[in-house]
Amino acid sequence: MVAEIARQMVAENVGSDIIPSYTSNQSNKNPKILTHPKTNNIKLNPPPIHLLLVSVDQFETPASLASTSSQPPTTPHQAFTVHSAKLPTDIVLLSTALVYIEDCAGEKFTARVLLDSCSQFNLMTESFYQKLKLPIEKDHVKLGGVGQHVTSVNRSVKSIVSSRVSALSWQLKFLVLPTISHDQPAHPLMTTDWEIPSWITLADPTFCTPAAVDALLGADVFFQLLRYGKITLGDHLPILQNTVLGWIVSGRCSSRSSEVEIQRCHLTHNQRLEQLVNRFWALEECGSKTCWSPSEKLCEQHFVENVSRNTDGRYVVRLPMKKELLPRLRDNRFNAQRRFFALEHKLDANPTLRKQYEDFINEFLELGHMRQIAPLELSKENASLPRYFLPHHAVLRPESSTTKLRTVFDASCKSCSGLSLNDVLLAGPTIQDTLLSIVLRFRMHAYVVTGDIAKMYRQVLVHDEDQPLQRIFWRSRKSEELKTYQLLTVTYGTNCAPFLATRVLQQLAEDERSRYPLAAPVVIKDLYMDDLLTGQDDLEQLKKICTELLSIFSSAGMDLRKISSN
Repeated sequence: MVAEIARQMVAENVGSDIIPSYTSNQSNKNPKILTHPKTNNIKLNPPPIHLLLVSVDQFETPASLASTSSQPPTTPHQAFTVHSAKLPTDIVLLSTALVYIEDCAGEKFTARVLLDSCSQFNLMTESFYQKLKLPIEKDHVKLGGVGQHVTSVNRSVKSIVSSRVSALSWQLKFLVLPTISHDQPAHPLMTTDWEIPSWITLADPTFCTPAAVDALLGADVFFQLLRYGKITLGDHLPILQNTVLGWIVSGRCSSRSSEVEIQRCHLTHNQRLEQLVNRFWALEECGSKTCWSPSEKLCEQHFVENVSRNTDGRYVVRLPMKKELLPRLRDNRFNAQRRFFALEHKLDANPTLRKQYEDFINEFLELGHMRQIAPLELSKENASLPRYFLPHHAVLRPESSTTKLRTVFDASCKSCSGLSLNDVLLAGPTIQDTLLSIVLRFRMHAYVVTGDIAKMYRQVLVHDEDQPLQRIFWRSRKSEELKTYQLLTVTYGTNCAPFLATRVLQQLAEDERSRYPLAAPVVIKDLYMDDLLTGQDDLEQLKKICTELLSIFSSAGMDLRKISSN
């Protein structure tokens, strides 16, 4: 109905300062052509009509427009009103500027900032922070605004802000928020009749075009930006103020060229019902994510280009890293030592826990998953090469039938530069099926088999060049020298470990498909991390699959254990 009225309005060239209101109970569907109130003639060349249509469920006439309706609705929530309006011709421009903000690698990105002398904090949007990939810091700040509305902010970042037109720069702290403001300005402005001197450099050449605000500079730096010089463009026009960022444009402006006549169709809809329907479809959706982000694509490409197998059939991988951040990863030896001394104190207080912990570390050494770095080797190392120490602690799992204690390595420990190993590594995409899909398929078989891969992460070797990023401190007694060890395998605690381990399983299936045609599809579809859940309706076929599964994993140095079946 709304679209029909819109077509009639355009077809009949209705142009007036007042457009009649229509309600759903009107019997006359053809709106009357209005005449101009001064000339009493039909306007044949009306200004462009901009019609805002909203998807509707129920309608009601806004109270503020009730007086314009020629016939009130007979029932509530079933009426809509079409009326004309003009955008405000007076617009207050806020000061904006284009500046450079450095990312974690020192590269400069252009940001559109809002200058606010009344803000006690500098702010940055979530989207721009993600673009810069700056190290995040925990913070606890409550921002109060107009109407005493309070917003809690718990994250902040630090970066260097520099001017595009001068050599000045500042190191500033920004609170990270989802958004800062709406696009500035609210509407496009026509500035052809503004006499802006050609010799000045505008801080924001795009000040008249609506665009997103990336950051806000508050009072701690605002008055440091100001320079001597102010230009008044004229009556009802903004003021130009000189700053170290260039000339900023601010103030009230009025321009006939910025007037836009629009037609608004005011409608309401049942928002709660729409939200419930959206939630229903979100919960019922069974599709999987197939679109990868650029970093996930880069991680996959890095794996394909660097994966290999050694003479024993084991896979060797490289850690996927953000190469621009790697030079900024500093030595975290001090933090790792402090964490180890705290662990040592805890182990001394619990002899049973110490025994379990020592057994776990000794197992690492016996299986060849870790080696000691001799002092002589440490002294000959190139000091410029990146290295990283992983703090570690114990996680007890009494319910486990195999591993009662597991050592967890903390790759999120910050170095002196504020970056951790996990900040430098690419996490990679999720490539296995969802647990729901695997379990549903599992329940459809007549005969089923479960099992898991023993120490799956530690069956995948890390390339020699990346091993210095996986070092730990350890000693059995306080009387001994503190020793340095190097982990040789994919390590639980690094954010790329799940991707590397599961991607190796898929690579194994691709490499061995010709030798084990029955097991390869199972490895790709019926594994959730290291857990196997598969089955068949044919018992003999399932036995063949199990035989091939044992062989395919064994070819890569892996062991399928805890095998159970109905």
